[in-house]
Amino acid sequence: MARSVWSGTISFGLVSVPVRLYPATRRQDVRFHEIDRSSGQRIRHQKVIEAPWSSDLPAPAPTSP
Repeated sequence: MARSVWSGTISFGLVSVPVRLYPATRRQDVRFHEIDRSSGQRIRHQKVIEAPWSSDLPAPAPTSP
């Protein structure tokens, strides 16, 4: 059970009501998954760092299909 942030009483004339205050939100990791409509599979994004163009870098080796 969640722990109360504050507790006290509210009085209405001769009637006192105990009150506890709880946080309204919880910290949770939220994830959004993108889905391809045609196949129904998740879309994955590839994170890359682009290197600056330089003529002294070797060319990539050719690959055969």
